[in-house]
Amino acid sequence: EKEIINLKPTLGGTSHMEAFEVIEGKSDKYKIPFKPQLVVCFTDLESRFPESCSVGTVWLSSVEHDVPFGKYLKLEMGD
Repeated sequence: EKEIINLKPTLGGTSHMEAFEVIEGKSDKYKIPFKPQLVVCFTDLESRFPESCSVGTVWLSSVEHDVPFGKYLKLEMGD
């Protein structure tokens, strides 16, 4: 059984760069004790992204937008 690692969410000026550095094991600031098998991101996709990631990635967004890698799924928001 693996534990879920939570990174600090931020508002405005979003960048996914640091989160994916951690996921890829390239961060000096944060370390996780295992290699993730899947990353799920809830985002408006108005962000800076790395060019690629070796971990399977799913982007969930209510806004249609191109993703740099992984799979995009449209999140339908209810009334």
